[in-house]
Amino acid sequence: MLRAGLIKDMNPPSSGFGAGEPLRQGPVLIHPGAGSPRKCWPVANFAAICNKAAKAGLKAAFVLGPADGALQKELLGLGVPSGDIAVNPSLMDLWEALRGCRALVGNDSGVTHLAALAGAPFVAIFGPSDPLRWAPRKSGGGKGRALREKTDCLPCFELESKNCDSPVCLRTRVETAWQALMEVIER
Repeated sequence: MLRAGLIKDMNPPSSGFGAGEPLRQGPVLIHPGAGSPRKCWPVANFAAICNKAAKAGLKAAFVLGPADGALQKELLGLGVPSGDIAVNPSLMDLWEALRGCRALVGNDSGVTHLAALAGAPFVAIFGPSDPLRWAPRKSGGGKGRALREKTDCLPCFELESKNCDSPVCLRTRVETAWQALMEVIER
């Protein structure tokens, strides 16, 4: 990309988001969005993970993309301080944050895949999509966990005729996700 002139510098200046923090000493990043709302674990569960992180002495911050505006309002309504929510970071800022974060907790989403590519430890919450097929692949020595509630039904996201109105597959307990997060960051 450098030779093609698409980027000028492989080491762009710091964005300020996590600036100065050593690799993997940044916050636990939380991304509650996904390309489809059907794949989203309840936002209140992500806020509970944030609260647990604070009680454990870990800094946590939310990162939201352009399609996540409603989630910002919901997070603010749940008492998450606006200063703990990064909205629409550039791709380079997001990459930098993922490279330095302690871990990422998110849904089955592009941001979770990007975290895995950046080598960040991650916990990916799956619902109607199949983690055997779509789970992020670990990169750069990173650790990751894909969680999906055990159900009698099969992943249905790709089969509209199999969609349900009350997805039991998104009922992963907060405590289960928290334990998985502690395992991937090895506290």
